[in-house]
Amino acid sequence: MKGLLLATALALGVAAQDTPEEAALGLLGRVLPAGVSASFEVEIAGPANGSDWFAVANAAPGKIKLSGNSAGSVAMGLNWYLKYVGNSFVSWDGDRFNITATLPAVASTVNITRPYKYGYYQNVCTVSYTMAWFDWARWQREIDWMAMNGINIPLAFSGQEYVWTETFKLFGLTYQDLEPFFSGPAFFAWQRMGNLRGWGGPLPYDFVVKQRDLQVQILARMRSLGMKPILPAFAGHIPEAFVKKFPNVGYTRSPVWSSFEGQYGSVYYLNNTDPMFVSIGQKFIETQRTVFGTDHLYNGDQYNEMAPPTNDSGYIKNASAAMYTALSSADPEAIWVMQGWLFVDDPGFWTASTVEAYLSSVPNNSMLILDLFSEVVPAYNRTSSYFGKPFIWNMLHNFGGNDGMYGRMPTVTSGPSQAKNSSNTIVGVGLTPEGTLQNYVMYDLMMENTWRSAPVPSLRQWVIDYATRRYGKATPGMRFM
Repeated sequence: MKGLLLATALALGVAAQDTPEEAALGLLGRVLPAGVSASFEVEIAGPANGSDWFAVANAAPGKIKLSGNSAGSVAMGLNWYLKYVGNSFVSWDGDRFNITATLPAVASTVNITRPYKYGYYQNVCTVSYTMAWFDWARWQREIDWMAMNGINIPLAFSGQEYVWTETFKLFGLTYQDLEPFFSGPAFFAWQRMGNLRGWGGPLPYDFVVKQRDLQVQILARMRSLGMKPILPAFAGHIPEAFVKKFPNVGYTRSPVWSSFEGQYGSVYYLNNTDPMFVSIGQKFIETQRTVFGTDHLYNGDQYNEMAPPTNDSGYIKNASAAMYTALSSADPEAIWVMQGWLFVDDPGFWTASTVEAYLSSVPNNSMLILDLFSEVVPAYNRTSSYFGKPFIWNMLHNFGGNDGMYGRMPTVTSGPSQAKNSSNTIVGVGLTPEGTLQNYVMYDLMMENTWRSAPVPSLRQWVIDYATRRYGKATPGMRFM
């Protein structure tokens, strides 16, 4: 109880976040070289016809005015200016600036309205392949990069083990009961999705508390920059101790995933028809809201790379219905954000009719599908745009955090606008790599779509300009093949 009260106090601090102007100026101060941020003026105004927008204009000689409807929109304007006027480069972990306190002028005022409502970021695996050991300093840089690249609904999964602990306490379990369930930090992604349990553990409780406190900082910064973080939801995976505590609950065991067996695999999955499913899901959301607040967006993936025990349409409908009921009973404004990877990973099971059955239990405006691998295997075009559900066109690009100089540039720059021309339910673009910090050019190109409604005019010229921004000058022999 003492820990929960402390977390509640911390959560109350989230509400006392920076004003949009303060948040925008803070980002400028963190990102830009010393002495340069004072040469920018910032103005926050209302949305244009309900849409996000930014403007870049000349102010006094040597100064630039950045305007937008939020701190995040101003950050996008800054990124646009640095790229196309300042010939500068900002990335996840390295920058190159070509500006001084006397800023170059824009040829004319630039006004850009976002063509899509949402900019999404992260795969559920990114936390393990890239972010497992991020501290606050590293998270600050990551969040600033998100804002500059138009991300306004990022996944925010840190600290959830604290929420799980407090939730299962309500059902009589102790932290010691959960130790065989929680994995080590580098394997959180797969433990949270029910693929494995306990691997890399036991997880020290003080780490759980520190991650809770870190999450409070992360969420406060995201929200101050106009983002709506996506928090986790209960998808049915339970510790063995819960089954022992409640021997009459209905459950199944997950199939062996990636050779994790015995004490590390065959995770217990609570039957979606068992009343406990909604009860746990509801208590989890309520507990999480007490600790972290909410923006009403929740991610939950019931069948990540694991097929349901049957394709019976009744069972399939009940599974998603239970998930949504758990969310909506705790938060009537809840929107279920779901990765569409299961439909790509096992198309033999997830036929169009099975997909339709699974999605049919949730109102269209209460679900958001991440078309996870749009640049290679889009699923929206074989599911009638997810049968009316809003979806986001994503570039996945990276598996396993592996390095590789590859990517489908023409598809990345043209795919979102093509989807928009063919579907009326696309609402955003995003990045879903399993690992980041590699092949930077692909991610820079993809996020151009947050402010472009059409492909870049010349992909060849864009790549040449990118190389010039990143490395400082154009080499006479440099060519784009």
